[in-house]
Amino acid sequence: MKHTAAMIVLVVLAGPAAAQKLYRCGNQYQDRPCASTKREAPEDNSSAAATAPSAREVRREERMKQIRCENFGRQRDELREKQRASNKQIAESLGAQLKALEERMRTDGC
Repeated sequence: MKHTAAMIVLVVLAGPAAAQKLYRCGNQYQDRPCASTKREAPEDNSSAAATAPSAREVRREERMKQIRCENFGRQRDELREKQRASNKQIAESLGAQLKALEERMRTDGC
């Protein structure tokens, strides 16, 4: 019984010690940061390849841009037709919409 109680006490006391942070200073480990002023930068485990888009993502983005440009073109053509068929006040409003759409097309590289 005494041995069991002693083991439980050792396990309980050893728990926090095992969770303590250790610092590596050269070939030694200690419980506090190294005395040197130089701090090592954390290792960056991400590689450039992991952050670069895959060929599939690039193709998808190109296809999405193509679809946007086609939609912009259709919208532009519809606005021009409406502008021709409407009165002066509506034509001016459609002209502002057309100008904004053409700016979005330029921004998107269409």
